[in-house]
Amino acid sequence: MPVTPPLPPSPPFAPPPLPAAAQRPAIEAHAVRFTGLGSEYFRVWIVNVLLMLATLGLYTPFARYRSIKYFYGHTQVAGSPLEFSVRRPWRMFLGFVVMLSFYGLFEAANHFGFQKLAIGLWAAFLAVLPFLWGSAMRFRFGCTRWRGVRMSFRATWGEVYKASWPLALAGALMMGVGFAAAVLEDGKETAASAASSAASHSAASGSGPQAATPDGLPPEGNAAEARAPESGEPGADESEAGESESGELDESGDEPAGDAREPELPEHMLLALGGMLLAVLGGWLAFMRLEYNYCVLRVRRAFLGQQPGRLRLAFSEWVVMYVQIGIIGAIGMVAAWVLMMLAFVGIMGAAAGGGRPGNIGMLVMAALVILTLVVAVTVPARAFRVARRFQLVWNGAGLGGMARSKTSLKAGAYVWLCVRNMLLTLLTLGFYRPYAVVSEYAARANSVTLYVRGGLDQVSGEMVRQQGAFGDAVADVLGLDLI
Repeated sequence: MPVTPPLPPSPPFAPPPLPAAAQRPAIEAHAVRFTGLGSEYFRVWIVNVLLMLATLGLYTPFARYRSIKYFYGHTQVAGSPLEFSVRRPWRMFLGFVVMLSFYGLFEAANHFGFQKLAIGLWAAFLAVLPFLWGSAMRFRFGCTRWRGVRMSFRATWGEVYKASWPLALAGALMMGVGFAAAVLEDGKETAASAASSAASHSAASGSGPQAATPDGLPPEGNAAEARAPESGEPGADESEAGESESGELDESGDEPAGDAREPELPEHMLLALGGMLLAVLGGWLAFMRLEYNYCVLRVRRAFLGQQPGRLRLAFSEWVVMYVQIGIIGAIGMVAAWVLMMLAFVGIMGAAAGGGRPGNIGMLVMAALVILTLVVAVTVPARAFRVARRFQLVWNGAGLGGMARSKTSLKAGAYVWLCVRNMLLTLLTLGFYRPYAVVSEYAARANSVTLYVRGGLDQVSGEMVRQQGAFGDAVADVLGLDLI
């Protein structure tokens, strides 16, 4: 009987392969690092300042280019620095000259009373501002590269103008403010003219020179006044009593000048004042919405290669930020008022105490307090705005489906950093400014971490043709920065 050979051993059990959707790559964290130093940037800054002074400000666009290139070159993302390359920097200079000429024409029209021309220039500026902003974003992103991959801004002009709808509202409100101011000015001139006419009429009827009679004698009324009993004579007390009982009225029956009341504001002036306040409030709200629209559009329509940007940011968060800014600004104004009162008391005490050394020191200290208040009252609010806006953007920004960002920036610490930098800048007569700029930029950049799904090689490069540089001059004026 044949023997059956043994069966081969079965292979070990292996689980079935996971589907492709379950094989997700690991998430890598890449911190953003800024390697610049204040001492290095000081050399760039001092050269920029000297050249701008020597050229009466015409070197400003080139100074701006050198500063951006320094900060981008020392900002490392996943170990690789950002690059800012402009093939023809002279185009930035041309945009700056055009903007400077436009501003000079607008100021000249206002100064020489060509109000229609000034209004036309202002309306034209509002009409082309969305185009200039979009052009500036295309230029700025198009000149920025990372690992050889060029960034781009791909918003259509329709999207840009749709996001700019608050500009039309702000322009209409500003024209309303100008009209209300003109009404108030005309009302003040009318009230002043009426008061002057009333005063001259009262003077002419009461104490002015009287006409003589044909025979050269004074009128009977003036003769009676001239023969009025003097104090101490019989009838003087009765005359004074009669005047007080009659309400101290003069012969014409009008109230004396001492009891004259201030003219009340006409109703149209009150309406103009109320309209001006509402227009200012509406303009502030329109600016807030415009800034939000531009912030969202700038991130969502930005591309790195073929990867689009994304941003999760609700308008309610933006409104809460501005409410917080208003509260901080109000607290700063109250604190400034208290410090100013203390400084005023110190000045008065030093003036009353003569020239003793202690009093002179108090006078110098009070003067320094008043000097710093002009800047210090707005620094906390402005610093909080920068920090909170940075938090909202970088905690909700991402790149396609492969990356997202997060920031650890603390608003309180950043506000204190800005206040300290402001004080040191004042004490050093401005020479600490480059160190302040570096420390504030480093605080923001070093707080950002990018979380990338898979490797960074997923990003595909796409070279984008360089756009016009005219809009970048406007971006510098408005303070529009990438980071």
